[in-house]
Amino acid sequence: MLNLVSSSNSSHSRAAISSVLAFALSDLATGARRFALICSEAQYASVAAPDAYRHEPRVVTLAEWREFESEVALGLEAGPLPTEHIVSRILLNEGQRKATIVEYVSSESLDLDTLSVAVRLDAHLWAVASRPIAPRM
Repeated sequence: MLNLVSSSNSSHSRAAISSVLAFALSDLATGARRFALICSEAQYASVAAPDAYRHEPRVVTLAEWREFESEVALGLEAGPLPTEHIVSRILLNEGQRKATIVEYVSSESLDLDTLSVAVRLDAHLWAVASRPIAPRM
């Protein structure tokens, strides 16, 4: 089970962000893969393709962040997420959800300076999107 807890030190602008969740997005028609990161503590959600030079930041409402945190607290299972799952709704618009498989990949802990959280998470997203993909069994 993932624990989304942050800590701060009043004398420094540092936040220990314990969970950055990575997801793989696969287009059913073309097989093209994209990757996404979500970090609720930083209110960061973005999607990137391995060969693209830009990423797609996602706009998430406060209610969606709360729903996401509740779902994560219950645990994320391996395998495709339902199209109505909060992760799918955050990462894809309604039209994309029917044509895209969203799968939970990993959770990593990152310690980020609060002034550069988005920059560091963008860099981490590019690193995730650039990793070789193991064949699916």
